[in-house]
Amino acid sequence: MINPPKLDIPRSAGQRWFDRVTMGVFLAVVIYGIFSWPALPEEVPMHYYVTGEIDGWGHKGFLFLLAGIGAFLWIILSFVEKHPETHNYQGLTEENAPRLYRNSIWLVNVMKNESLLFISYLTWKIIENAFGRYLGGGAWDMAVFLVVLFGSLGFFIYRSFKIK
Repeated sequence: MINPPKLDIPRSAGQRWFDRVTMGVFLAVVIYGIFSWPALPEEVPMHYYVTGEIDGWGHKGFLFLLAGIGAFLWIILSFVEKHPETHNYQGLTEENAPRLYRNSIWLVNVMKNESLLFISYLTWKIIENAFGRYLGGGAWDMAVFLVVLFGSLGFFIYRSFKIK
């Protein structure tokens, strides 16, 4: 379609719930970071070897950068979520637009929240490791995140073909 229809698709209760839970987790981690700030060492773990061992350190201000990236990403994806007519579709028609828009809104919502939850987890893990409470993980953290993220993406792409 050259000019996709602009429809008012209300957010579902599930989307609002997922946003609230994710934002609650993120704010809890940010508050934890703020209260932990005075006790944090000047250098915190920033990089992990594939086995989970810490192999890179940096200034504790990195935690603000990580939280800032998460907040920025969440805001941008929230804007994208509100404008499904700008998303890319195959076989969009006036008839199937509402179904495809809802699916696309869910896709962006899930990916937005999964990404912020992962950033929240990484921020919490860095703080815990900085205090000497080694949590391990390393490559497994990223592997699990990527499987979940691409699994969600695959699910919603598959679903878009089914609901046309």
